[in-house]
Amino acid sequence: SPTAHPDIHQVDTEEVLSSEELRDLVDTLITYAREGKPEKIRELLSEIIPGASILQQETDLDMVE
Repeated sequence: SPTAHPDIHQVDTEEVLSSEELRDLVDTLITYAREGKPEKIRELLSEIIPGASILQQETDLDMVE
């Protein structure tokens, strides 16, 4: 739910990831970063962060070689 700051939201659900689930997600993000797949990083973050609008914004997540 919204807070006084427009970019900060309070989580309304009690959904909690297990340590194993969190580890798997972080490993996947690391893999995407190493493979230079910023679009996959944005997709995954949009899926796992409640209310995220990462895909709707242009970002500077492009990987540098």
